[in-house]
Amino acid sequence: MRALRGLAAALCCLCLWAQDRQGEALLDYMHAKLSASFARADEAGNQEFLVLAVPGIPLQPDELETPDYISGLVDQVPGPGRNYTPSGRRYSVIYEEILNQVAASRLQVAADADLALKAKRMLFDRSRLGKPSREYLAYLKYAAEYATAQDARAIALAESRTSSKPVSPDLEQAVAAARKNLVNHGYRQRILKAQADLLQGYESNAKVMFENLRRQFRSARRHTGGDGQPWMPVLASPPMDQWLSGNGWHPWAFHQSDCGPGSRPEVDWSPAMTLTVQIKRVKVERPWLDTVIFSTHNWRLQDSARYRLVSSGDPEDPDPGPMPVLVTGILLARQLSLTGYAPGPTGRRQAAPPAHLGPFALKGSKSRPPRGDGGTAIQVEDPQIIALICRVVPKSPTPDPRLFR
Repeated sequence: MRALRGLAAALCCLCLWAQDRQGEALLDYMHAKLSASFARADEAGNQEFLVLAVPGIPLQPDELETPDYISGLVDQVPGPGRNYTPSGRRYSVIYEEILNQVAASRLQVAADADLALKAKRMLFDRSRLGKPSREYLAYLKYAAEYATAQDARAIALAESRTSSKPVSPDLEQAVAAARKNLVNHGYRQRILKAQADLLQGYESNAKVMFENLRRQFRSARRHTGGDGQPWMPVLASPPMDQWLSGNGWHPWAFHQSDCGPGSRPEVDWSPAMTLTVQIKRVKVERPWLDTVIFSTHNWRLQDSARYRLVSSGDPEDPDPGPMPVLVTGILLARQLSLTGYAPGPTGRRQAAPPAHLGPFALKGSKSRPPRGDGGTAIQVEDPQIIALICRVVPKSPTPDPRLFR
């Protein structure tokens, strides 16, 4: 009897291992298709990538009325890997430590102070340091609308690769119109020039650069609850009170064919299974964190600093630094519909739906009886966070030895 119990336990472990492997394969396919639809180079040319929330994080409407919920989430530096795990480190804490532990070059290039001042005024509110200017807010608004139009086109392109369905020319026209709005009403050229001018000013005078950044951070901290607050706020585009509205949502689908030929995970998929959902991108900005410094070469960390590098430039390094990636956006999902779900080998009694499928949480789902194909229809209407949009922080600091003689 003991031997039989041991055999049963071994078979159970083997079954769970097989299901886990097949679930990981399914997650790989979903990650690939989501990335094809939503990961791209941003306006500044930085390549984005997705970190999946597995399972998805349910989002309640009342949570959007408390800014600390989202700010607390995206202030967490993600741990390494495809799936989101909080590292326990916070962007606001790391950035403040950088500002306090920096050793700036004493050598200075002749700087155009007026140019740098004009750049600051273009990007930040003169009366409230750490807050974006009217022009920069317009830029963020139209940049988010441009990204949304690009999402719709990318989703259609990804779908056409498997279905051969032609992409509507209206989507290309919408992208062109959104870009025109960004250029004409979003101050695109002026904002990009101001950012370049600011970088030039930072390279010219490291001492003044960090004095300004420390003052800007302290001002932002005072306007958001003081030193006792564990997080710093983020600026979301669209704003949080518009996340659940009808604007910006795109239909997205995952089919059996997206798993590739001969790669069907038998445990979770029936041939007729299809997942459809609405997905929305939210862009995230931190006016109090100036990422320009990660591209300058006129500073280093003091010998007494807790770490040698802010980022190694490669999140897969054994020691990538405390801030190897930066969260720049969120993917929301709602109105999920899963049809033809048939867990377990054919002929067995239908099992209960899993807690999640890929990054999509099925908690609180509504199920209908098995259909003609033997599968079950599952619906999840409530919104959830399914992924964080990130980009790699370049190797930083990278001090120029000529500036530290």
